[in-house]
Amino acid sequence: MILSLILFLSGFTLVTCRTLPVTEAESIRSLSRSVTIFGRHLLQSMDTSDKNVFISPLSIREALLLAANGAGGETFQSFESALNVPGRRRSRRIPSYFEITSAIENRTQRESLFTMVNSLWISTKAHPYDRYLRECRTLFRAEAQQLDFSSHSSATKINEHISKNTNGLIPNAVAYLDPETKMLLVNAIHFKHPFSIKFNERDTFYEDFMWFNGQKRKVKMMHMTDNLRFLHTQNVSLVNLGYTHPDARMLLILPDQHGQKALEEAIEHCFDPTTFESLVQEGSERIVELSVPRFEIECTESLKDPLSRLGMDKAFSDDAEFPRISPEPLNLDDVVHRSVLKVHEEGTEAAAVTAVWSMDETSAQTLFKPKVFKLDRPFIVVLYDQRDEIILFQGVVSQLGTS
Repeated sequence: MILSLILFLSGFTLVTCRTLPVTEAESIRSLSRSVTIFGRHLLQSMDTSDKNVFISPLSIREALLLAANGAGGETFQSFESALNVPGRRRSRRIPSYFEITSAIENRTQRESLFTMVNSLWISTKAHPYDRYLRECRTLFRAEAQQLDFSSHSSATKINEHISKNTNGLIPNAVAYLDPETKMLLVNAIHFKHPFSIKFNERDTFYEDFMWFNGQKRKVKMMHMTDNLRFLHTQNVSLVNLGYTHPDARMLLILPDQHGQKALEEAIEHCFDPTTFESLVQEGSERIVELSVPRFEIECTESLKDPLSRLGMDKAFSDDAEFPRISPEPLNLDDVVHRSVLKVHEEGTEAAAVTAVWSMDETSAQTLFKPKVFKLDRPFIVVLYDQRDEIILFQGVVSQLGTS
């Protein structure tokens, strides 16, 4: 089974507000915290010592849910645990992002911050239950298409769908379809907005960026001095940047100390749900001398081992239980996550694809002095929805530049 997803990041604003019913507000907060915890645990289970790691926890969660809601027994419980579903639901179903937010989105009529599209690609050899397909349509807004996975044209068709829904940033997500694959579940998420305060390209020039091992490489460093939201807490400094969309934000986190341990401690602290909620709300406007690398990174990761370390090993075994998907015994073969992040003077663009393969069982002076915030060594980047405090992307940027 494959699950794919994608994401792009691409004054006076009048915003009409309303008070959410308690149940809706609680559902959104529960979703936000679930995504934050899942993202932290997943990031901690991945190797960030000698490479860039960039993931979309919301996308990965949504993709896994397409499989989870067809699972049963201990396999379903492992999804609950890994995805940090609050409490013990025992409902054999975990709410999707679409299910939680659709009513709210329809009533507030908010300008789209990002788009997310789900789809199911089913092998002609598979026989999924109609009930499962109906739930995918109603709970995930996912439409299903049947394809001959032994034909090269099937991969081409899926790639065209993914490319279209990622604005062409990831054109070839599926290189090959194993004929034994039974289903491919695709989640494409797209986010693209310019910065509200843009960097001036005339202020971009080469400077050193230091890797964890002490090597220094040249990067194009963007600069601005402006009134920005800044916070220093618990051995980290943070700058919070806005986009032209009022709900789009980028959080840049720089540990006080250089090194892997300091960065791991920053991840542990900053992505605690209560702490993250405070970090995105706190901070004061002040003059900041900001230096941010202009860069593009592309990451491809197998999440099978990290997810297994989070307790999902049974889903990948011959003992996996997916009785609500089809009468055939199924298991997950691998979960592959591919992501792209571009940061430049105008704004940010990001995309991610997650593929889940399912096989047969098989002082006053201080106040006015500019703060210096220079990302010339490994740092953490977070792209999030300010209104609902839901993390869309997060990662560790540790290796940039050329020798």
